[in-house]
Amino acid sequence: MSGRVEEALLLAQSRARAAEEALSQYDTRVEETAFRALGLLEESRARERKAADDLAAVQLAIARHDQLYEIAHRNWTNGHGSPPSPPSSPLEAAARAGGPRWFEERQEELSLQLAAAYEQAEEAAEETGRRCRLIVELESLVEPIIQLRHAGVIPEESWAARTAHEDGMGSSVVVVDRSPADPDRVATGGSFAA
Repeated sequence: MSGRVEEALLLAQSRARAAEEALSQYDTRVEETAFRALGLLEESRARERKAADDLAAVQLAIARHDQLYEIAHRNWTNGHGSPPSPPSSPLEAAARAGGPRWFEERQEELSLQLAAAYEQAEEAAEETGRRCRLIVELESLVEPIIQLRHAGVIPEESWAARTAHEDGMGSSVVVVDRSPADPDRVATGGSFAA
């Protein structure tokens, strides 16, 4: 009888060590994935800021174009009056030299730039949103495991299924595609530590 009890205790200890090792490996994988996701998120935010700056630059160029056109249109409408003042910039000089045709071509060019800038800004914002949701999903995966560790509980059957799935998928972490209540909530690296 004592031999069976001892054997059962050894088996339980072995399973506990295996479960603890699986838990440690899972935490490490999720943490590494989280830090990679945070790096990607920072890249997305930098891209989003650049897209916003580019859009603002195009809008400013359009405003300047409209201003030059108003000045030129008044000169064309009023005919020959007092001698015009010297051009204040190379752009204004080009506008005067090119006439109405220059304004038409410039307007088309700026319209294309504006459309491209809006598209880039939208794509950058969507990418940032996707990566924010990824980090929230990673946090939702690791938080229950940390709570179980702190409570001293390791659900053996659950871990067996999860580690078997990970063995089939490699070191990647499967993220469920759902919309969190707060998609802008982003975890920091410290949130993934036990």
